Amino acid sequence: MHKFTHGDLTVDFTVLSGEVVGSDKMSETHITSTGGNGQVNSLGQPVALQINTVLVVNHEFWIKTADGIEHDIHLRGLDIPLRSGQDISLISAVSNDGKTVLHTHLQNQTSAKTYQIRDGKALNTELELSPFRWKPLLIAFVLWVGIGFVSGVLGFLVGAGYYIYQCVKGSKRKKLLITALDSFLAQLNQRVESQYHAPQPAQAQAPDQPEVQAPTQPAAVTSINVRKALSRNG
Repeated sequence: MHKFTHGDLTVDFTVLSGEVVGSDKMSETHITSTGGNGQVNSLGQPVALQINTVLVVNHEFWIKTADGIEHDIHLRGLDIPLRSGQDISLISAVSNDGKTVLHTHLQNQTSAKTYQIRDGKALNTELELSPFRWKPLLIAFVLWVGIGFVSGVLGFLVGAGYYIYQCVKGSKRKKLLITALDSFLAQLNQRVESQYHAPQPAQAQAPDQPEVQAPTQPAAVTSINVRKALSRNG
């Protein structure tokens, strides 16, 4: 788990690495039409019939991690070339409640290619990291009403000025957040890539042990050997 921190905001990121063991793609075709059916434009001329076709790719593939578990991944609207046997890493952001997983990058280590699925701006929108703040609007309304009892025009100007000031601050804060997210994603991508290409530590081998020969056993002493020895001495 990798943690992104920006002020009091935190977002968790996960990296799923493994081997592709299956990849399927299906297409959806959406057809819309405009004009025709006797429609006319502002000049009274008939509008020609136009047919628009949109093709949406649904990509489903499986990643087998080192522990042998196969993870089913779905991508919609993306056509990323994958085949079985390739090593990939999928980087994803997880919402605070853990119910939403948003994929950001897919690294294909076998083909040495990286595909961006979402950037910092998309994450900020989909995870609602910069929600609309009602407090500045309420304060602006109170200023408008409060000062409006003395001068309606002055109350409106003060309230509107305060709200515009808070909107500008919020816009700057949002841009800084998106920039920080993009920087974090770039660093995380580099970290994942460097870990994959890092040299594996060599396994230590035990030195060859010299063979130890068992000591030769002396010949057994028998009665025949004793008689032979006595006959030679006699």
